[in-house]
Amino acid sequence: MAKKPAGRKQAGSERGGLTVAEAGHLGGLKGGKKGGNAVKAKYGEDFYREIGQKGGAKVRALVEAGRAALNKGRR
Repeated sequence: MAKKPAGRKQAGSERGGLTVAEAGHLGGLKGGKKGGNAVKAKYGEDFYREIGQKGGAKVRALVEAGRAALNKGRR
């Protein structure tokens, strides 16, 4: 019996004949949109601005820490 390529497994005829990867992609499309709309309805648009600013500050801090570690090692 020949092996099927990895990631191309059939989810089964009872599930519409989608591969596991196709079913996962489809679920992510549905779930991601529903989840984003639920968060927007619960917290509002300003929530996204706030977490974006927090994330940007964290990235800046990590970049600075990385640069400092590189400069310390070069001395």
